[in-house]
Amino acid sequence: PTKIALASAAMSSEPAAQKPKLLDDDLARCLTLDVETEGEEGIIKELDSVIEQHGVDVVQQWTENKSKHKHRLIHMVTCKGWPRVVEHLVKQHGIDMNAQRQSDMCTAAHLAIWFKREAVLQKLWELGADTSLPNKYGESADQKWHAEREKFNNLIFLDLELTSGFYDFDKQPRILEVAIIITNKDLRELDRGQWVLGELSKKELESLGEFHQKHFRDAEPGGEFPPLSDAEYSGNGRSEE
Repeated sequence: PTKIALASAAMSSEPAAQKPKLLDDDLARCLTLDVETEGEEGIIKELDSVIEQHGVDVVQQWTENKSKHKHRLIHMVTCKGWPRVVEHLVKQHGIDMNAQRQSDMCTAAHLAIWFKREAVLQKLWELGADTSLPNKYGESADQKWHAEREKFNNLIFLDLELTSGFYDFDKQPRILEVAIIITNKDLRELDRGQWVLGELSKKELESLGEFHQKHFRDAEPGGEFPPLSDAEYSGNGRSEE
């Protein structure tokens, strides 16, 4: 007998109210098995035992209660990235691969794309999953897949401000400021961001060169790094009035 069969041997004598709890526990054990140790075939064996104990219809309608999403079994094994388990559940037990989770109506195909489970997505395509079903936001798995693939064409422009110049070979440069712009392949801007890093000590900042002293000190007096009185700029790149 399998581990699950042993754990569920006394199920028939339990009150009806205990059965959902037993199913939760049995499936939780299956879903936390180590695929590296058990392999997908080992997980399939344990799931087969659960289905035999509880019935395929009960397992089909089961939803987990640990998150707001209320995943069904097909969603859980998809998120785990177990393509052979998905195939077995669909072919052997008739588990609905197009079932939509309660929270946002996403199917297993949506989740395979979102969690980058390429092998599972390929398997769902092979099995004939309906990837045209819209989720709560009106987005089908087909649309989501094309949108994700389009991101591979995005361009990233990265600008770093360092503590020393390119030709200061005797120094180890550290990053002071980072700026990034992301565009699509047609150079239409999609997003941007800018961050000043705060990992340098006061002593290290005070030892930086003239350019940094002019441009990276505080813009106004009163702080830890007030602008230099004789500087052309008053700090952070602001020119004096």
